[in-house]
Amino acid sequence: MARQITLIDHEFLRNISTREMLQKASVYRQSSNVECAHGTLSTVETGIEQMAVNFNKLGSFVTRVVQQHAMDDRVDIVKGFILVAKNCFELKNFNAVMAIAVIGLQSVALRSLKATWEVLVLSI
Repeated sequence: MARQITLIDHEFLRNISTREMLQKASVYRQSSNVECAHGTLSTVETGIEQMAVNFNKLGSFVTRVVQQHAMDDRVDIVKGFILVAKNCFELKNFNAVMAIAVIGLQSVALRSLKATWEVLVLSI
């Protein structure tokens, strides 16, 4: 799973042009359009925005999957996502690590599942 996530993230990263990256780094744009090597794109369609949307989708996916299961299953699923995040880290996909660990597993909805975290800590 970590390898597939990394391949998907790599494709998003490849779609970010050097010009787009420099524009984002140099100045905050006032307009809603960006001129890049492929013409003018709305900011929602830029590579950086696509990568950000994918980041948020991955974090939301983790949260939804964990929430939808009974507590016994939930502990195993959280362990699985921790392992996926560890594997992403080893693949140097820090974007996915942050999406899984910070956005997904540290979401307010999952932090409130205290019994799940207590069982998880005891099982490690």
